[in-house]
Amino acid sequence: MAGELPIKHQLPNHKTEYDGVFKVLDKGIYVSSVYNGTLKEYFKNSTLVSFFDHNGNFIEGFGEFPKAYLGGNLVPSKTENIIVDDKNSYVLNVLGIPQLKVYDENGQFQLELTWKSKQFDSKINFFDNDPFEWDFNDQWIGLHQLTKENKNYLITSMVLFKDKDWQTGLNSFEWYLVVLDLLNRTFSEVKLGGKELVGNPYLVFSWDYDTNCVSWFHYLRS
Repeated sequence: MAGELPIKHQLPNHKTEYDGVFKVLDKGIYVSSVYNGTLKEYFKNSTLVSFFDHNGNFIEGFGEFPKAYLGGNLVPSKTENIIVDDKNSYVLNVLGIPQLKVYDENGQFQLELTWKSKQFDSKINFFDNDPFEWDFNDQWIGLHQLTKENKNYLITSMVLFKDKDWQTGLNSFEWYLVVLDLLNRTFSEVKLGGKELVGNPYLVFSWDYDTNCVSWFHYLRS
């Protein structure tokens, strides 16, 4: 069919992710990918980003889940946070100690940044039998560059539960905005709200508008 791009995936048993990264740059095409298997195999074997040339030929795969995910039964609310620009790719885990991994345009690992928030509980809670009846986990949700021109700052958010019990924990929900300064390797955070945000469809922070990110950034820096 005209217009189709035949992706020739060479990673064993991998599939592309429809709701992840799909970035077409001069260098090539970057697509989210995961291992197609059981949850244990998924976390152990997944390569999170696949890099193809413009003809759909596989070049490189990079990015992985933290080894801490293999400690038990786990179903995160989303896959890892990933952004790709014309020079670098950034992968931030959802659960556990934050690990921001940076790769160059060829998918080669460059560096890893970690930090510690006093608010965030990095312990990962696993479930025994029912994934809908298990203790909550604090999570890192979303990843965005401050602006297309200023790539020294990344923005993410923390979703926290002071009470981790799945039956009562929603009342302890907190949401924080976090700005990462890549140049100085520091971070700033501000609380956006708490349990009043739960179930409210009108209180949504959009990662798609640089103006929002800039406004929050100036608030944090003031």
